[in-house]
Amino acid sequence: RLGREMGPIAPRGPQETPFSTELPATTFQSSGDRPNPLTPDPAPAYEVLAEGGFGFPAGFHDRLGAVLPLGGAGSLVLASVENALGDAPTRLLWANLEKQELEGQQVLPAGEVVFDYHPPTHRLLTFQEDRSLGEVMQLTVWEVLPADKEVKSVVRWQAPAKWVHEPWGRLIDGKIVLHRTNAQEYVGWDLSARRARYRINQESFFHPLPVLSGGRKQLFLCEDKQVRVYDAVSGELLSTLPAPNGSSGVAVTRDGRRAAVLNRNSLAVWDLTNPASGAEEFQAEAIGTPFTANLAWVSDQRLMSDNGIRGNILFGLKERIALWK
Repeated sequence: RLGREMGPIAPRGPQETPFSTELPATTFQSSGDRPNPLTPDPAPAYEVLAEGGFGFPAGFHDRLGAVLPLGGAGSLVLASVENALGDAPTRLLWANLEKQELEGQQVLPAGEVVFDYHPPTHRLLTFQEDRSLGEVMQLTVWEVLPADKEVKSVVRWQAPAKWVHEPWGRLIDGKIVLHRTNAQEYVGWDLSARRARYRINQESFFHPLPVLSGGRKQLFLCEDKQVRVYDAVSGELLSTLPAPNGSSGVAVTRDGRRAAVLNRNSLAVWDLTNPASGAEEFQAEAIGTPFTANLAWVSDQRLMSDNGIRGNILFGLKERIALWK
């Protein structure tokens, strides 16, 4: 009866695993300093959702943290309910949008914040800030499926986190974790080798967050004069898209063939398989910004933009105007 009323008990946080604290030097391969053609990295076929909503049970001090669209059978969405005071465990809720029901529920230790989930490996990435540790952050990788009664810890380690006001981390392939260690620095952690595999510096004053291609193999990083594209597993520079007027946001189509780059006044759409042909330019003052913007393709002719000030704006490439806000 207590189990039904109170739900599962939060596991203890795993013991930290020693990782090498030495970070590799940042290097640029000269072959990637030009707009090289890229092999498309499409989103997986299962990553499609049916339209629908879901209400998550929450208490007075709870907040909805990560909301991760997984797709697959039932159009699954994984959400985390986190306690704002850090006094109660973090709950993982698996919502089936088609059936409008919870398929599973687990709990994490109090204070854990969900970054990402990688469906092929069933791995979950979380972080926990500990002010007593100084300029570091505890990262943890877990394994969990919707039907599991509890999560299984894989590895936990300390990573530098200096001047990071907006924490960010992603699971690349279940073995590589890409993490923001500084406002303008990202490190790819090798979980098997227990060390940093590569380090990337972002040459951008406003440092927009990076964007991964649908299959998570390519990393797009906006900078002041270009958009650099890296191999997300090795850290190798693959291509550089010129952006002489700056870049405040980037979005990649689901098929991995096109990228849209936003700046203050315009939008550039690149064919990633043939960037030598140049970008198609669109006047886009309605969504443009010199700062940062979250950009996403809604269809092959429409993009949604949110710069944090004007709200969400739908921009039509065919119409060349903002369609609605």
